[in-house]
Amino acid sequence: MKKILYPTKHEELVKLHGIELGEKEYNKFLKTCSLEKYILKYGRDEGENRYNNLVLERSKKIRGNRLDKFIRDHGEEIGRTMYEDWKLKTSQSLDGFIRRYGEEEGKIRFENFRKKNTINLSKATLNRKNFNTRLEYWVNKYGEEEGKQKYIERQNTSSLNKLIKRYGEEEGKQKYIEINESKNLSLENFIRRYGNERGIELYEKNIEVRKFVRSKEYRINKYGEEKYREMITKSTKNNTKVSIIGLNFCLLIEDMIDKNKVKTYYGENEYIFYTGDKNQKLICPDFYIKGNNISIVIEFYGDYWHKNPVKYDETEEVKRVWEKDKNRVNLLKENFNCDCHVIWERDFKKNKQVVLNKFKEIFKKYGIYRYTGS
Repeated sequence: MKKILYPTKHEELVKLHGIELGEKEYNKFLKTCSLEKYILKYGRDEGENRYNNLVLERSKKIRGNRLDKFIRDHGEEIGRTMYEDWKLKTSQSLDGFIRRYGEEEGKIRFENFRKKNTINLSKATLNRKNFNTRLEYWVNKYGEEEGKQKYIERQNTSSLNKLIKRYGEEEGKQKYIEINESKNLSLENFIRRYGNERGIELYEKNIEVRKFVRSKEYRINKYGEEKYREMITKSTKNNTKVSIIGLNFCLLIEDMIDKNKVKTYYGENEYIFYTGDKNQKLICPDFYIKGNNISIVIEFYGDYWHKNPVKYDETEEVKRVWEKDKNRVNLLKENFNCDCHVIWERDFKKNKQVVLNKFKEIFKKYGIYRYTGS
């Protein structure tokens, strides 16, 4: 029998996902270089130290022929000279060809290169006209309405429904979570892609850009004031956007509920409360459970958008966000008699199982927990 290197992690994953899927998740865990794995292998202090050193070393690596690599290897002055020389030697411009082959032959080779490149581009353009990832292909083949529908279906290959159809309900949901987590614009993903220092820098820039494009000034400047008002009205009526990590949380929660006893609402199938309050006329909870004498609201608060008190100081802007969230929860409790629960993104990332166990007990209390034998 194969020795299990991390028995506690193996037991946790098998208990959470069942034997078959738990084994797959454990094998994935073995291939990772995560902080959790380092702690299990070396203990907390040494594991954290080794992991931080690994992240630091990775962030220092410079790939390719970038200027900073030449400077690092050869010094400032020589490095810049070598970099400019390398650029000229590898350039596909006329100057580059002349530098490599002399004036006459360089001009002939450049002209041949340009003609060949033009022919290849023309072929690619012709091929794209019949390529089935283009909308025109589907409209020409099936007509406008059916063609558009088939085009949308083909593009949406990573949708939850398609993955469930392909892999079955449990594995399909897990695949959906994994795909979306890899696309998530989180700090962890930026660091994984670009290294520690560059990842943090790009993440902060991304946050600033997202804040700017959501601002009133940007939208009025881009669309005009009339169009902006129309957009705000429409988004208030159809505010169905949920963060990727929030949606993953909802999927895990839904799996714990006996849907023969209650109905669940989240994501595109959200539940709308009409409050009558002048400040918050509509409230669409992240996750809502409705049944006979059961009304449970679960809000998943992103650390940035809801200003987690652990991370943010009490400024005027932060206090306004907290006050709005507090008023929202109070309206649900007082006007609709909802049992409200708030989960912070930080807590869910820190220990997913603790959060899920909390709701397991809540659902047991209401008699809606779906027993899976684990």
